[in-house]
Amino acid sequence: MPGIGAPAFRPRRGRGCGAVLERGERVARGKQDSAKARPLLPESWRAGLRRLGRTLAGLLLLAAAAAVLVALLTYSPADPGFNQATMEPARNRLGLAGAWIASLLLETGGPAAALLPAALIGWGIIIACGRRRAHALGRLTLLPFAILLTATGLAFAAPGIELVPRVFWGGLLGEFCRRILLDALGLVLGARAEARLLRAGAARAQVTAIFALDGG
Repeated sequence: MPGIGAPAFRPRRGRGCGAVLERGERVARGKQDSAKARPLLPESWRAGLRRLGRTLAGLLLLAAAAAVLVALLTYSPADPGFNQATMEPARNRLGLAGAWIASLLLETGGPAAALLPAALIGWGIIIACGRRRAHALGRLTLLPFAILLTATGLAFAAPGIELVPRVFWGGLLGEFCRRILLDALGLVLGARAEARLLRAGAARAQVTAIFALDGG
């Protein structure tokens, strides 16, 4: 019994329960953190799956490139296509689908269409081998411009000449660009322009050309 004047002892209620709850929360958080940090598969397995995915994607691109190349090489003017309808069976190695693909690519871009399977082959090899692809994707986006420039150059080299029936050296795309450039150059040199080239309501048009020559 406490003495006179001494403060009575009062136990702190809930301290033991609070410590137990706090310890339980720490254990639960530790288990959650360990579950989050623990991967589902080992790192070696994940690396192997990534390599397998890259290999399969590269092989898929190589197969697509081979199919397009076969379709282009076995193109026949007698096959059905965008500019020709016929009831005859397709002579293309890939059948009717190959005939339409070859017709679209060759009649549009001419021999420059061969750049498409070439680019797919290069891209497939890069992906399948797991090489760095930092600049490869940017180069792949330049493919349409490369096809356009190649087709235009072939159109200037062989203007209006057909490689095979309905397929010009520059394709329809190259021939179109060639005519635009020639018309523009003619206007710069003083050729008479057609009235339809003027904007509606305008009395005249002004053509300006800038030529840059290297000093060296």
